[in-house]
Amino acid sequence: MKKGFILLFFLNFLLLSAQSDSIDIHFSYEGFSPIVDVQQRFDVLPNSSNNEYFIYAWANAYKDKNTTLAKTKLSNRKDELHFAPISDRGWIEDLRFLDENNKRIPYTYVDNEIIKLIVPKGKDRLKFKANYSIHLPHAKITNYGLKEDGSLLLKYFFLQPGVKKDDHIIVQHYKDFESLSGNHTHYELHTNIPDNFEVYTDLKEIRSNYYVGDKLDFFQLAVVSSEVVETISTEHGDVIFGFDMDSADVAKLKPVITEELAFLKNTLGGLKEPLFISKKSYSKHKFDGVQDIDIPLIGKYQIFDTETRLNLEMIAQLTSAYADKNIIVDMRNDHWIRNGIKAYLQMKYIEQKYPDLLLSGKVSDDIRLFNIRPLKMFEASKLKMTERSKIFYQMFLTENLDQAINTPFDELSNLNQKNVSYFKTGLAFENFSTYLGEDNFHFILQKMIEDHCCSPITAESFEDYFKTYTDKDVSWFFDSFIPNRKNLDFAIKNAKFKGDSTIINIKNKTELDLPFRISAYENGVKTYDTWTISKDKITSLSIPNNNYDLIVLNDSISFPDFNPRNNYYRPKNLFRRKLKFGLVTDYPSYEYNQIFLFPDIGWNNYDKLQLGVSVSNKTILPQIWTYKIKPQYSTGESTLTGTFSTSYNIYPNQGWFRKIKLQAGMGYRHYNKGLSYKSYSLGTNFTFNKSPRSLRNRSIVTNFQHIDRELALDASPEDIELKEYKLYNLGYQYWNPGVIHEKKAFVNFQLSNKFSKIYGEFYWRWKFSENKRLGVRIFGGSFINHSLENSDYFDFGLDRITDYTFSYPLLGRSETSGLLSQQFVLAEGGFKSNFFVQADQYMYAMNLEYPIWKIFDLYGDMGIYKNKLQPTKFVYDSGLRVRLIPDFLEIYLPIQSSLGFEPTLGAYHDRIRFMLNLDLGKVIQYWQRGKY
Repeated sequence: MKKGFILLFFLNFLLLSAQSDSIDIHFSYEGFSPIVDVQQRFDVLPNSSNNEYFIYAWANAYKDKNTTLAKTKLSNRKDELHFAPISDRGWIEDLRFLDENNKRIPYTYVDNEIIKLIVPKGKDRLKFKANYSIHLPHAKITNYGLKEDGSLLLKYFFLQPGVKKDDHIIVQHYKDFESLSGNHTHYELHTNIPDNFEVYTDLKEIRSNYYVGDKLDFFQLAVVSSEVVETISTEHGDVIFGFDMDSADVAKLKPVITEELAFLKNTLGGLKEPLFISKKSYSKHKFDGVQDIDIPLIGKYQIFDTETRLNLEMIAQLTSAYADKNIIVDMRNDHWIRNGIKAYLQMKYIEQKYPDLLLSGKVSDDIRLFNIRPLKMFEASKLKMTERSKIFYQMFLTENLDQAINTPFDELSNLNQKNVSYFKTGLAFENFSTYLGEDNFHFILQKMIEDHCCSPITAESFEDYFKTYTDKDVSWFFDSFIPNRKNLDFAIKNAKFKGDSTIINIKNKTELDLPFRISAYENGVKTYDTWTISKDKITSLSIPNNNYDLIVLNDSISFPDFNPRNNYYRPKNLFRRKLKFGLVTDYPSYEYNQIFLFPDIGWNNYDKLQLGVSVSNKTILPQIWTYKIKPQYSTGESTLTGTFSTSYNIYPNQGWFRKIKLQAGMGYRHYNKGLSYKSYSLGTNFTFNKSPRSLRNRSIVTNFQHIDRELALDASPEDIELKEYKLYNLGYQYWNPGVIHEKKAFVNFQLSNKFSKIYGEFYWRWKFSENKRLGVRIFGGSFINHSLENSDYFDFGLDRITDYTFSYPLLGRSETSGLLSQQFVLAEGGFKSNFFVQADQYMYAMNLEYPIWKIFDLYGDMGIYKNKLQPTKFVYDSGLRVRLIPDFLEIYLPIQSSLGFEPTLGAYHDRIRFMLNLDLGKVIQYWQRGKY
C-alpha cells in the first residue's frame, strides 16, 4: 500500500513537472561585492511555435536612465536611478547560453529586458543552461539589490522564461509595480555565500544551502546577517521577517500569526513553503494609521494596544504574502482578482475580530480638556475600523479619479494601484458577497482557488465559477460593474404614501444594470429590506406602508455611492435631511446637512487683526457643493468685513473634461487706511481629462469680476474714473510637475470697460543633479487697447504689481515704503530690484535662478518694456536668493542691476525683498505633486 502511494505520488510529480517549467539556480556571492555569479539550468516548455525561445532579463531594467524602470520612476517623482552613478546601477554581464552538449546557443536582445534564443524546433521540452554575472543595483532604487551593509534582497533578477499568451510572448518590463507575470515553475536553489551571512527565502529549505519550491511564479532571496531576521514557526506554516523587528513585538507575534494563518488557510488553502516578508513588502502593504506615535517631550503614544496593533499590521502582511503564494494570476490584466481577494479577506478578518473597534483607536478617549473628551463630538471619532477601506476609497471617488477595476495594473495611476486594485475591488467583492450570500460567495472562492492550485485564475475562469455555482443573476457584476469606471450613483428622488403602499422613486444616475437595496425604518428599527436590479433612469418601487420615518438606499452596503447624501429620505419631514452643527470640520454624516463653525483670524496692514468665524459645510472628504461664509471684525477699521465663496463641481463620466467647477464669491475689505473695496466674482474651471499616469494637468478658466473701491474725499479725477470697474478673463493653464522637468504655463485674455490685454508666462525648472535645479521663467504681456492716459493702475509691473484684482496675498498692497512695501510676488515682470517701473504698451521679461549651495541661489532677471510715446528700454538685475522654505518663504538680496552695484547705493535694507506665501491651498498642491 505504502509503495503504491509513493509510486502514485512520483507519477503525479512527473506529470506536473511535464506541464510546468523547472529551473535550477546556483548562486554565488562573495560579500559586499556588487557582482554575483549565477549558473542556471532550464527544463522548460517551448514558448514559441518556431525555433525561438524568449527569456526575460529584468536585471537590465537598472542599466541606465533610459530604461522603462527609470522612466516609470520619474513619473512617480523618484529620481534615484536617473542620477545613480554607474556603480549603483544594475545589469547582466558575461552571459552565455549552452545546450545539453555544452555548445553555445546564439541569442540576441529583442530589447533591453527580453532575450531571444535560437533553439531546436519541434521539441516538447527544452533543456539548456545559462552562465552569467549580475551587477546588482543599490537598494535605494527599489529596495531590491545591494545595501551598504552587504546584505541583499533579490526578486526578478534571475533570468525568467517568457510567458506565452494567445500564441504570443507577453512583453513585460520591470517597473517596480509587483505586476509581473511568471509561469508555474519548480525552483531549486543552491547558494554559496560567506560564513558571516545567512540565506532566507520563501522556498523550502531541504538542507543547508539547498532550497526547493513548486508551482511558483517568483521567489524572494535575502542574504543578510542572521541577527536581523526573525522566524515565527506555527502549526500552519512558518513566517520569516527579513528585517530587524522590535523585540517586544516579536515576543507577542506567535499567537497572532497562528490565528491569522488559520483564518487564511480556510480560504486560501495550506502552505507548502514559508512566507517571507521583506522590508520592501512590509512597507508596500503597511497597515497605516495603527502604529505608535513618537511625540516630542512626551514619548511614545499607543493609538491601539499592542495586541490589536499587531493583529492589524500582520493581517495585511500575511494576507498579501499568502495570496501571492497560493493565487497565480496575470498580474498586469487580472491583478484585481488576487488583490481584491487580499483586501476582501482583510476586511472579513477585521469584521470578525474587531467589529466594534474604532478607527481612531484610543485617541478620542485619551484626549481630555477639563475632564471633557472634545473629540467625542466629531463624527470621525465614531468611525469603525470595519469602514476603513470604504473611507479611503470614498476620498478619491468624489474627485472623479476613479478607474475601472480591470484596468491593466501599469495603466492605473499611482494612487489607484492601491485604491482601485485593492480597496475598490475588495469592496466590490464584499458587496457581491452580500448580494449572493456570504456562505455561497466563500464556497465559490474556496473551490476556485483549490481547483487552480496548478494553473492561473483568469478573468474568464473567475466569472465562470460564479455563473456556475450560483442561481442568481451575476451578469451585472461582470458585464457592467467590473469593466466600467462609471461610479455607483443612485438617488432617492422622492417617496409618497399612497393607500396601503409607499411609492419610492429611485434615480439611477449611472444608468448601468446594477442591483440596489431599499431599507425602511420605523423609530430607528429596520422593518423592510429588499434588493432590485434596474438600469432604467427612474425606477418606481411599491413597498408596504408601515408609517416609515426613514428610507435608506443601499443601506449597509460596503461599496460607496458617488453622492451618499441622496440615499436618505425622511418622508415625514419638510426637509429630507436635518441640520447638524459642528466645529472646524468633520467626516460627513449623510443623514444631515452639516454646518461647521471655526474661529477665523487674519491680518493685513489696514484691517489689522481680523477676528471672526468661518461658517462652512466643507467636510474632510471632497464634496460636490461647498460654501464658506467668513464674517470678521476689523480691529484696524472698527467695522465688519468678510468674504463669501461657494463652488459646485460637476464630474462628467466621459468627454473632454474630468471636472467642471462653477464658483462665485464676494468680499469686503480695506485696501488702504480708511478705504474699503467690494468684490463680486463668478467663474468656471474646466479641468481636462488626462491619462491616469500622466503628470500633465490642463484647464480652461473663465472669470468675471466686479470691483467697487471706496475713494478718498480728495480723490483725483483719474482715481474717480477707477472707482468701479469690471474684468472678464478667459485663460488656459498648464502644469506638469515632473521631477526632472517641471513646467507651468498660462495665457490669459483680459477685457475691461477700461482696457483689454493679453499676457502669459512659462516656467521651467530643470533638476540637473541630485540636489540642484535651474529655473527659467518667461513673461510676456501686451495691451490691445488702453484708454487711460493718466493712470498706470492697470499697467504691467516690472518689480511690483498693482493687484487690481485683489487676488494676491499682499499684506500691505498700497504701501510705497517700509517693510511691507518690500513684499515680493512672482508675477508679471518678476524683478527683485526697486525699479518702480510700469508699462502701458508691452513688457517681456525672463527670470533665472541657479543653485550654488544648499539654500542659496543666484538669481538674474532681464527684460524689455515700452510705454506710449517712449522708447523701448532694457533692464536687468541679479542677486542672491535665500530659500528658507522654497516657494513659500524666501529672501532676495540684490547685488548688480541696471541701477548699479546695489550694496553701494545706500539704504541697502530697503532694497531687500521677501516672499511670504500663506496660502494653505498652495501648500496642499505642493504636497500632492505626482501623487495622482
